[in-house]
Amino acid sequence: MLGFLEILILSALAIAVAFVVIVRRRRPRALSTAGHTAPNDPRCGKCGYIVRGVPSLHCPECGSDLREVGIVTPAHRRAAGPFPHAVIWTLVLLLVAVPVAGLLIQALPHWRQYTTSRVVFLQHPELNVILRATATAQGIGRAGPRQDAPAPRTVTLASDKGGFRSDLEFEPATGAHRYTDASGARVDRPGGFGPDVIAAWLTANNAPSNTMAPAALRARAADVETCVTEMTAGRGSTFTHLGRETPGGVQTVTAHPTFAHSRPTAWNTVALIVLGLVVWWLGVSVIYRRHGVAVPEGAASAGATLAGKT
Repeated sequence: MLGFLEILILSALAIAVAFVVIVRRRRPRALSTAGHTAPNDPRCGKCGYIVRGVPSLHCPECGSDLREVGIVTPAHRRAAGPFPHAVIWTLVLLLVAVPVAGLLIQALPHWRQYTTSRVVFLQHPELNVILRATATAQGIGRAGPRQDAPAPRTVTLASDKGGFRSDLEFEPATGAHRYTDASGARVDRPGGFGPDVIAAWLTANNAPSNTMAPAALRARAADVETCVTEMTAGRGSTFTHLGRETPGGVQTVTAHPTFAHSRPTAWNTVALIVLGLVVWWLGVSVIYRRHGVAVPEGAASAGATLAGKT
């Protein structure tokens, strides 16, 4: 999957190529009235059309008054038009914008996708599974290896090794939960999440043995809930050991430290690309105005559309 900088670079290159194509397609042909090229003939000072033999004082190609725009002769060629300057501006903006955008993403708070996960080992003689709890949330924050993630909206419990019929999804704020039971029916309730729900989900996936006592299964389910609650509450930065009440004091439930990471959402990329396009279009407009030439129609309409969206 492409990262933020790769997307930004490809977008900027696509803009530069599109601009070159638009301008090249709209450049007037340097033909004489006879229909053949003549590089040494006098040309219109605005569009470059050869005006040798033109019966009027207006350019047949662009309609400009030759007394105002001038006639360029081989001995007095006009300086390069706006196109080379626009290309240079595009390349300079590309070289500056990509690293600057990367620095802004690292330094400034912005909308990010947070993912928090924790692995829970159940090593009871009659219930030996590895579960992974994953929580997702979105919020404003900075980039970094560890972040205080916002309260998650949903949490998913799944078998870390696969093989379960379904995952268990629940909402910490409301207790709503969803999973598939042993008969294949979908369980979707608006509240009531707790150890009993976790135990039912484990049973539906044939995790505990048939001889495991319901009280022991519920105790292990309560341990799982404790480990998940630590993760969603911003705790769980160290190992958690539970289940010592079993014979021999064996730690039947062990939760690894919570792992959290975040990444920019796609909207940050879109916003930076749109901002870069607006800045690029404004710069091109200034360049063309200083040369007394209108911005190519395709580029102008695209730039106006982007400016209207920001």
